[in-house]
Amino acid sequence: MEQTEQCSTPSPPPQRQGVQYVCVVQFKWGRADQYLTDGPANPGEHVIVEGDRGQDLGMLTAIRVAEDSDATLQRILRPATAQEIEFWRGGLSDEEQEARTLCQEIVRRHGVPLKVERAVFQFDMRKLTFFYSSSVPQPIFRDCLSDCFAVWKCRVWFQRAVKLPSASRSIISQQDGEGKKIGKVYFPAPEAIDAPSDADWVTDFSGYRT
Repeated sequence: MEQTEQCSTPSPPPQRQGVQYVCVVQFKWGRADQYLTDGPANPGEHVIVEGDRGQDLGMLTAIRVAEDSDATLQRILRPATAQEIEFWRGGLSDEEQEARTLCQEIVRRHGVPLKVERAVFQFDMRKLTFFYSSSVPQPIFRDCLSDCFAVWKCRVWFQRAVKLPSASRSIISQQDGEGKKIGKVYFPAPEAIDAPSDADWVTDFSGYRT
């Protein structure tokens, strides 16, 4: 029988009552962060986590025992339901594709020289992030925000995507509206789909720290 090679995932530590754990939760296109949980939790599970003024959905990929310095991390709220996972992979992905197309039309109408590479909703749809590329160092997209809010009625962010040609992933420098750097986001290779299957997730978190 033909065997296929599977990505190995480190076994989670034995989980004990009264002990907090830190889980790496990965979202679409490789964005990942660490979250606290009281357990039990296992890699491969889909979970609802505290998001940016709301809630997000992702897949748990790694777990370790919490340290004192982890006390300020956001928390895993609960397991995701089958219906939520289905919407995240299907309906929400469709909404993101439509948002990407419409946002490109909005920025074209305002004469902003940028290409919308990706649209990503927070799971509760209270935040929408457009990742873009541009030949202009600092394109002015503020005039687009009112039109975007009129369409999606949620917080809208624009973040530059910086591609790394020698790597299999792209790196995103997250910035707020004033250009202040607030962190990094990692994307898998461009050929990945918006709602990847579990096997498509990037699971190498060696050296990962927030």
